[in-house]
Amino acid sequence: MDALAQVKQIDAVKADAHAIGAINGNAIDTTQYDSLAFNVVLSDKGSAGTLDAKLQHSDDGSDGWADDDGTSKNIKAITQLTANGSARLAIHRPIKKYYRVVITVGTNAVDAYVSGSGIPKFDVPVTY
Repeated sequence: MDALAQVKQIDAVKADAHAIGAINGNAIDTTQYDSLAFNVVLSDKGSAGTLDAKLQHSDDGSDGWADDDGTSKNIKAITQLTANGSARLAIHRPIKKYYRVVITVGTNAVDAYVSGSGIPKFDVPVTY
């Protein structure tokens, strides 16, 4: 099996003009992946907007969301993007079944999104 052909693109937080506050990304079932990476993009900071991002995990994907504490060596948070550009979050070893990316917009509205990709486990087929 060609693992690269199995890499799945993930829409974690929809591209949009986001107002000040926290935006919860989509719940992602990590059971079919060895690892996941997310590109957090601040495409237009507007008038001095800022963007933070973090990983959260949950057992069931709907309740009990908690911040990743970094003990699993995940790249768990990005603090204060203040210029247009991007930064990376990564899940190297999922410790819960579900993860999501939470972005927090500060100061002023921004155009931003989070996209990701997952490296599949070789023994679990990727579903689309």
